[in-house]
Amino acid sequence: MDNKQTVQFKTGESLTIKEDDFSINLMLPDYPVFWSKKDPFNPLKKITANTDYQFFITEISKQENNYWKLEIILTRANDERYFLGGRFKFFIRENDSLVFKYFENEIYYVKATVTKLNYNEIELAFDKEISKPTELQETEQRSRW
Repeated sequence: MDNKQTVQFKTGESLTIKEDDFSINLMLPDYPVFWSKKDPFNPLKKITANTDYQFFITEISKQENNYWKLEIILTRANDERYFLGGRFKFFIRENDSLVFKYFENEIYYVKATVTKLNYNEIELAFDKEISKPTELQETEQRSRW
C-alpha cells in the first residue's frame, strides 16, 4: 500500500481524521464539507468551525455473501442530545471503493478502499494523503499578518 494513508474507524466514532490541531471530517461528495480547528491548549474548545455536524458510524454488521452493512448518520451533538441530519446505509465488502471529500474542490475528493471489515470496525486505505486544504493554510497565514 505505497503512498496510502490507512485509518481505522469504529462504531460510535466520527469519520474524522485528526491532523495536529485540525480535524478533517470526511463527507459524501454531494454534501457540504465540515471541518473544525481545535485550540492546542484546550483540545475540547473549537476555535474555528463552519458547523458542528459530521458523520458518525452507527452500525457495521455482517450480512450474506461476504457483505457488511455500514450505517452512518449525519448529526451534531450538544450537551443534551444528538440532532439527526441524515441516515445512510451501504452494503459493502472488502476491496470495495468509497469516495469522500473533505473540502469544496474536486482535488480534495479521495477514494478509499475497504481493507478490513469486522464487527464494529472498518479500515480504509486512502489513495492519497489527507491533509489540511491549501486554501485553509493560506487563510491562516493571511490572518496572522
